[in-house]
Amino acid sequence: MPILTVVPKRVLGGPGQVSPSGKITLAGIGLGGQGTENMVALQKLPEVQVVVASQAVTVRSPLTENDVVLRSVPVNLAPEGALQETRAVVGKVAMTDLVPGEVILQQRLADTKESSRNNCYICPS
Repeated sequence: MPILTVVPKRVLGGPGQVSPSGKITLAGIGLGGQGTENMVALQKLPEVQVVVASQAVTVRSPLTENDVVLRSVPVNLAPEGALQETRAVVGKVAMTDLVPGEVILQQRLADTKESSRNNCYICPS
């Protein structure tokens, strides 16, 4: 007999939510005094959501919703140009190969709308 289970959207990482697998978990073993202070300091850092590749994407491939996911990272670890919304990525073309977990940067994407205006993008082969 099938059983229906309802879970909150935060469990699955619904729109505007980060799934548990999208969070970085810290652990420390045998840290001592200074190490413990460092771990406490890391836990207090504000976080920001960034778009990362959820799977390998080859150069010149348009990105789909299945290719990207949001991840929370400490603000000071988010690289310059990191995109923070999946809608800013979907439909754009990867100008380089992307590996799973890689933070997606604006400068590594080409806009297909721009290329239709007689612009040319050179992607490495």
